[in-house]
Amino acid sequence: MCNLLGVNARHGKIRDYTLHEVHNRKNAGGNCHDILSKLFEVQENKQSEMDISDVISMASSNINAGSDTTAISLRAVIYYLLKNSRCKEKLLEEIDTVMSGEDSFAVVTVWQSKNMPYLQACMYEALRLHPAVGMSLPRTTPAGGISIDSHFIPEKVKLIQMVRGITNSAKSMQTIIGANPWAVHYSEDVYGRDADQFRPERWLEDETGDLRRSIETFELP
Repeated sequence: MCNLLGVNARHGKIRDYTLHEVHNRKNAGGNCHDILSKLFEVQENKQSEMDISDVISMASSNINAGSDTTAISLRAVIYYLLKNSRCKEKLLEEIDTVMSGEDSFAVVTVWQSKNMPYLQACMYEALRLHPAVGMSLPRTTPAGGISIDSHFIPEKVKLIQMVRGITNSAKSMQTIIGANPWAVHYSEDVYGRDADQFRPERWLEDETGDLRRSIETFELP
């Protein structure tokens, strides 16, 4: 299915572009201070944990993360506002109040948006109902392991490689765990019985600590 949709070809082009840019930057050197320079720094200091292929993978992931996730999130906000006219009208009233005295074509700045709590709530709610990243986000188990819902997850697991039914090698690896954002965001235990409804007001209520701790828009807290 991925090949029919041309997904592999698209990702291949992104990876080829990233490979070209990474090698150019690596060879050119310089004093750039950006994400790529930080990846180079980690790779040089922890060569046993990260090689140049890891740098290329992370850099190409950033290209996807900076385009797809942004577009998906913007569409989600617009979609839910169009589907919920009450919320849309309430948001427009807030914007008109904060922007009173401004030119009718003025663009809301980042600083002005911070004074629009209902706008912030609408964005949180749209990102909750439609997280841009739909897969489980991997995290390593902390030292000593961890208990999750009465189940103990060890710090490390032993990976055994079998060849023709005979143990060829065994090595200990960090245990990887993750939670699916869609499952967490629709949890009635956290967001209430109306977890499947678009209700921005939930983010403006007094007790929002659990809500904010549980939202996994782009990463786990």
